[in-house]
Amino acid sequence: MSDNDYVVNGLKKLHAELHAKLLRSRAEGTRYRFQMQNVERVIKMMRPNESLNALVVKRLYRPNPIFKRGEISRGALAVLRDAKKPLTADEIAAVMLKAKGIANPDRDHIKGVRTSLLTALKVYDGRHVSGDHGRPKRWRAIT
Repeated sequence: MSDNDYVVNGLKKLHAELHAKLLRSRAEGTRYRFQMQNVERVIKMMRPNESLNALVVKRLYRPNPIFKRGEISRGALAVLRDAKKPLTADEIAAVMLKAKGIANPDRDHIKGVRTSLLTALKVYDGRHVSGDHGRPKRWRAIT
């Protein structure tokens, strides 16, 4: 890999960060657009055949308003340890939301927790939890 590749990859990361800032702050949008155009020009100078359509937008991190960092994975493990049978991610999310004081969680509440919950369950799969091969996947704690 040449030095040129490292520079272009760094410029692509910078472009993604600027795009994220642009989406976050419409008031300063023209400044970020101008900076993004400058980054695109430098990439084109270094690699004329590079397609700028493939530049990735950096995803904005949106913290979960109900659960703090790490609380979803710990809560999921606790729910699965107490469960009598394997549970789906939606069932785990409903139990966790009820424990947080949301008595009747609607579909949007469950959907908001499900993505983070499934990520945590996949990380712990084979170590602390086990998921079957059905659809939807049912999870159980490994004791």
